[in-house]
Amino acid sequence: MVGVLSTGVIGALTAQTACVLDAVKYSCGVQNVDVIGAGGIGVALGGALARAGWNVTMVDINEAKLEAGRRYGIEVNGVKESNLRFMSFAEWTSADRAILLLCTKTYDNPVVLARIPLRHLLVPIQNGFDPVLNESSHPSEGIASFVSQCEANRPSTRITRIGELYLGGRRRLATHERNVLENLAAGFRRGGWNQVTTVALIGAYKSTKLMYNAAISPLAAAAGIDNEELLGDPLAQRFFLLCSGRIMRFCVAAAHGWRESVHSIRRWWIGFSACQVWPEYSHIYFAPGCVALTAPWPRIWVPGEQKSPRTMAI
Repeated sequence: MVGVLSTGVIGALTAQTACVLDAVKYSCGVQNVDVIGAGGIGVALGGALARAGWNVTMVDINEAKLEAGRRYGIEVNGVKESNLRFMSFAEWTSADRAILLLCTKTYDNPVVLARIPLRHLLVPIQNGFDPVLNESSHPSEGIASFVSQCEANRPSTRITRIGELYLGGRRRLATHERNVLENLAAGFRRGGWNQVTTVALIGAYKSTKLMYNAAISPLAAAAGIDNEELLGDPLAQRFFLLCSGRIMRFCVAAAHGWRESVHSIRRWWIGFSACQVWPEYSHIYFAPGCVALTAPWPRIWVPGEQKSPRTMAI
């Protein structure tokens, strides 16, 4: 009896795995994507894939925005695109053979993830860390360094700060999983979104963006301006650097005696502050395992990359 049950269970698992792998391979050849969240990031990226000829479905809960999209399409920096479908989240069901770009706020994740049983093609592109999402089995994520401001009731956005889109694994990816990301990146480029990079692991990029946002976002929100305007004002910029220093101290306190981590964090913030005060140091290289800065926001330096000719000892 045990042997029969074991054989049955193994057979079921094998069939499920084969189904998942088949869906992944299928997705590499046919460009279907559901963009969950028609905000600044979702509209910008969905528009690029639509221009590349992908089958794009925009999913949202805002009925006014959905109706505007059905009537007029989407708009990114004044460029319109109408080759998209719009669907209410209440009516939407996830497809096994479509890439799912999760572009909602992190606090919406529990509701969305409950509707996605198979997550092998789920690619969240969000700011922040969510415990619910961290427990998910999806292999890949993205992080955007650009800033996109979308209208409340229309899928119309403008890019207020140009930046890179990074796509990478949460772990070391298998070949078929890497192919999904490369295919997605190629779609963005064909649609005119050329600033997209695939990386081996996304965690470092995600952490760095979060530290940056922790300093700049509250200030920009309080002032009623976007991030680009904030850094363009000398007084506001100095206040931002002061807040950055405070956040660095919080990180140090959280390290609980891990001296290497404390040292790396300290060097990160000193270098970042220097980059903002002295723009000529837009590229700063630190020792292996530490951090390099690249405009418009810092990123983790990966051992093996070519060192910048401009170096600054910290």
